[in-house]
Amino acid sequence: MFQYFRSLITNIYSKGFFHLLSANYLIGFIGFASQLLVVKFLTPTEMGYIKLIQSYLAVFIIFAGFGFNTAILKICSEQIEITVKQKILFKNLIYTVFSIIVTTIIYILFIYYTIKHDNYLPYFYIYFLIVPANTIISLLITYFQALKNIKLIANIQSLIKVFTVFFIIFSTYYWKFNGFIFATVLSAWISLFAIFFNIKNNIIVDWSYKLERRNIIYAFWSLLANLVGALATNLDIFILDKFVVDRENFGYYSIATIFLMGLNYITFTIQSITTPYFSEKSNNRDEFFRVFYKYLKLSVIVAISTGTMAFILIPYFIYYLYGANYYPVSYYFRIIVFKYVFWSCYSLIGVAILSIGKMKFNFYMVIITLLISLILMSYFGKLYGITGVAYSQSISYLINLVILYTFGIRFINKVLR
Repeated sequence: MFQYFRSLITNIYSKGFFHLLSANYLIGFIGFASQLLVVKFLTPTEMGYIKLIQSYLAVFIIFAGFGFNTAILKICSEQIEITVKQKILFKNLIYTVFSIIVTTIIYILFIYYTIKHDNYLPYFYIYFLIVPANTIISLLITYFQALKNIKLIANIQSLIKVFTVFFIIFSTYYWKFNGFIFATVLSAWISLFAIFFNIKNNIIVDWSYKLERRNIIYAFWSLLANLVGALATNLDIFILDKFVVDRENFGYYSIATIFLMGLNYITFTIQSITTPYFSEKSNNRDEFFRVFYKYLKLSVIVAISTGTMAFILIPYFIYYLYGANYYPVSYYFRIIVFKYVFWSCYSLIGVAILSIGKMKFNFYMVIITLLISLILMSYFGKLYGITGVAYSQSISYLINLVILYTFGIRFINKVLR
């Protein structure tokens, strides 16, 4: 077993896993650490409202982007003339601006008629100002990725991230909740101008250019998949907002979700490494399953080991960082950490299915996960509040794990047979 694990580590090292992991953590850790510091300057109730607003914005930013970044990534990665790519970027940018305008109107009406948190209502509107900026940023960054100009965009993002983090921490320290909202919005727009300055020469203004039909099709299906995914990811916050009256405890739960961020980077890195290798081997069934099972074992080992260490150590970290009053954060974390473990154990099955071109299967699986989570969280959330929702998440991801290991691998085998 030791020799196998040693061989596996050596192999993934040669593929660039640890290099990519360290790069992801360099940017990710800064953002993660900044949120931990922000918690020290705000009340649990304020953290709860920040998480609630961010969850709504995570859904509406999908609407605003309308999947055009996915279309850009797919089409501009192909072997076509650079001038055509620049025209495609311009037209997708125009459509994105139109989508942002429509989304803004829908969001204003939605918040006005559904949100009842009177004291914090203005912040739901102010914080929304990050959506136009971040939506366009996502489109421009995706264009850089399509051109494989990763180094440039990585440097820009790193510089922007460092500035943003220090600005947000500084503003939150001095002006608390108002400072956090103000700094986050202003940082988003500064980031947009910085990225646009570096890409403006890559845009050819051509109003007469017509996008291919497939551009809209790619965008539309991406919109649906990402929208369902965003709803599934933030469903716990939406459910708790409806059932939980104690906003302080809601805030403690919100803080607990922050501690899953660092763990998720490991799984995302494994996904990034494996995707091209799965695609490369998709025409050779035996070779595909050899690579697939090797990395699946790795992901399970990493998920269980990191999940176990986090379960034991994170509560001590929370105690020494925030004090005994933040015990509920540790309590909720030790429940939802199982969500991370279960997801990490099956996430590569979804990647493998995607690599063989069967995206609809993954889309249906996300819908199933969403429905299971909705039923469990609604029922147990109403009965047991935050604890019920926390357990429901872990249970729903366990069910998803069983489904994918039972039917997902069988589906892959059937397609490649």
